[in-house]
Amino acid sequence: MGFNSQLQIVCHDLIFRGTANHCLFHPRDIFRALILANACSFLIWHNHPSDSCLPSSEDLRLTRKLVRIAKMMQIPLVDHLVVSSLTYVSLSELGCLNRKKERRVYY
Repeated sequence: MGFNSQLQIVCHDLIFRGTANHCLFHPRDIFRALILANACSFLIWHNHPSDSCLPSSEDLRLTRKLVRIAKMMQIPLVDHLVVSSLTYVSLSELGCLNRKKERRVYY
């Protein structure tokens, strides 16, 4: 889901459909949709077929990768949600999107 600068939705797309326990994709497919919609930030979510919202190590690895790419593309990742039929887990609330404060160097 992509947002404009006022956090209004500018796009929402199903980019990938996985199997019972895996989903192959490339981050470029996410950023292509965001760029075409002129999004200023974005949110992703996925479900675990087991209905467990506990993020997997692969979920955490993917989130770190998307945060790095998002910073480079200047389209920040707002959150990554793992959802079930009853609840969700926010990786942002877990601290997985925290960006280290950059040290500014003045010359």
